[in-house]
Amino acid sequence: MEKILQQLLEGQNKLFEEQAKLSENQDKMSKKLDLIEQAVLTNNDRLDNIDNKLAENTRFISALS
Repeated sequence: MEKILQQLLEGQNKLFEEQAKLSENQDKMSKKLDLIEQAVLTNNDRLDNIDNKLAENTRFISALS
């Protein structure tokens, strides 16, 4: 009976360790996702700036023509 209890406790400890690892990995993935989202927002801002500059240049070229 004692041996069975010991095995159960060892199994439980392994589960807790794995749960801690999963939680740590989830935190890392969440941070990476935040970085990706920030990069997407930055790229969207850059694309908006490029679009605005292109429209401005197009109007300027049309005025020169």
